[in-house]
Amino acid sequence: MELLFVRHAQPAWVDEGMSCLDPKLTDLGFEQAARLGERAAAWDRVDEIWVSPTRRTQQTAAPIVERLGLEPKTLPWLEEIRLPPEWDGVAADRMGPAFAAARQRGADAWWDGISGGETFHDFLARVTTGLEDALSTHGMTVAHDDHGTRVFEMEDHRKRVVVVGHGGTNSVAIAHLLGLPAVPWSWERFVLAHASISRMRSVRLLDGRIFGLREHSDVAHLTPELVTR
Repeated sequence: MELLFVRHAQPAWVDEGMSCLDPKLTDLGFEQAARLGERAAAWDRVDEIWVSPTRRTQQTAAPIVERLGLEPKTLPWLEEIRLPPEWDGVAADRMGPAFAAARQRGADAWWDGISGGETFHDFLARVTTGLEDALSTHGMTVAHDDHGTRVFEMEDHRKRVVVVGHGGTNSVAIAHLLGLPAVPWSWERFVLAHASISRMRSVRLLDGRIFGLREHSDVAHLTPELVTR
């Protein structure tokens, strides 16, 4: 099985000086998404496209969907970790200090998330449970998970799925498939550029199949001036 994890293109987090928790893409982001659509023409087979419900992911997925001619599946579990709703529409110059302060927390506080938002415990459970449920529809289940070695059983290992998500959701999913221990800063462990592609592929090993990370944050479809984080 092959999973192509696509991070959304560059979002407009600030709209007329105010923060936006469900932003649209910037003009540069729309260009990044268009390049993804061109890249998709080289994919000889795609069985499904999964997309987060946020505006930035839906807009990123649109050129891929048009190129491949597939009906996408919008999956709520793919949404990024949820920030406090009261942050929406707040003056943008207040957000920088808030995020800077959050990065100075101890490890236990990171697991608690940002006050008023989703905890990382809940986020991790949402993404990993959603991922395994979605993969089970393709006949894939966890055979066993011993000491960080996650082995899967698959009815058809030739399946290919495109997943259009976020820095956090994609990083959590990649770590989970690799059998890595969870940390509440996954997006800093697997740093993903906007509109990048990370390719996971299963191979036969032990008594089933395991996943390997074949490409990480691939932006070969973007010119240097279009590469952003």
